Amino acid sequence: MIGLRTSKWLGLVVLMLLLGAAAASAQSEVKDGTISDYSNLGPNAQLPRPPKVLFIHQDAVPSFPATGDGVHLGTVRGWLNGISVTNFQFIPDAPPNFHSYEFCLFMDLEGDQIMFVINWLGRIIEPLRAPASTINKNRDMFTLTGVFTGTYEVTDATGKYRGLIGKKYPCRGMAGNSAKSTLQPFGASYTEVYEDTPSVP
Repeated sequence: MIGLRTSKWLGLVVLMLLLGAAAASAQSEVKDGTISDYSNLGPNAQLPRPPKVLFIHQDAVPSFPATGDGVHLGTVRGWLNGISVTNFQFIPDAPPNFHSYEFCLFMDLEGDQIMFVINWLGRIIEPLRAPASTINKNRDMFTLTGVFTGTYEVTDATGKYRGLIGKKYPCRGMAGNSAKSTLQPFGASYTEVYEDTPSVP
């Protein structure tokens, strides 16, 4: 009887050791949410972590003439924090596509600056309309609206940012103009700038 109990106890110890080794192996495959070894992925394996958002760039669009050369004014927050002004050139391609070439000047609270050259490739989307109403007949909310991907490239910088010159960061964003603007289109844009390449759904 004692020999049988001892055998069962030893068997339990061996099983625990095997489970511990398996757990250690799994940890070597997935570290900090990033898969390092794709050879033994199971159905419960973690997906690689998404790209880190370095900063968010949000703008108002006070000027967007028919020639496509307009201006954004806005803020940057995250890894960089401050204000920005962007001179852009919107260029239509074969519908529904477009591209844009932009100069963006960023400045922080210490007066240090970054000059970005931004390139976008995007597509126009058709915005939803509000329901029909006899009280409020303004069914159109957005007019020209699009989503895009691109890059922010540092071409010049001052102060603590000089070491960033030459670096290029991927981005994804969206922009749209209000349908109820007066005199000229008025809109907004939202862009996420990443430290590495984002996946596109």
